[in-house]
Amino acid sequence: MIPPIEIMKQAYGQQDPPFTGSISELIVQEELAAAQDQIQEQEALDIAVTPQEQQVGLTQGPPRPMVFPDTQGQDFNTMGMDYPIDIQGFDNEGGLVRSYEAVPPGIDSIPMGPKVSTVIENPTQYKKGGMSNLSFAEKIERYKKLRNEKR
Repeated sequence: MIPPIEIMKQAYGQQDPPFTGSISELIVQEELAAAQDQIQEQEALDIAVTPQEQQVGLTQGPPRPMVFPDTQGQDFNTMGMDYPIDIQGFDNEGGLVRSYEAVPPGIDSIPMGPKVSTVIENPTQYKKGGMSNLSFAEKIERYKKLRNEKR
């Protein structure tokens, strides 16, 4: 993510016409653009169609999301993985049926149940605690909330 000062330098010094909004609006716009970029990256999913692709799954290559269509309720595992994953199982209508978060490597059997037809595995995203992991807009909102509580 671009530091807020760099965003301000770019907007106020190089745009034609110059940016006229508030600094907060400017930074929120940049954070929204970054979030949209991240969503587009996540939408590029690998699909494990063949039995061999399904068996290999996420054990090879960089951590990435993967879709397993037509699983027919089979159990999943994290054998051979180097990182924890989140697993979501969906029925034929796209409804979430089963969900596991931060499943560690080395689990032999993760039941999905007979109603699950499609499974999506994602590398678990760890978040740091405190305000360091908050966006600028979230920090502003938290500050406003704390200020109002003290009144």
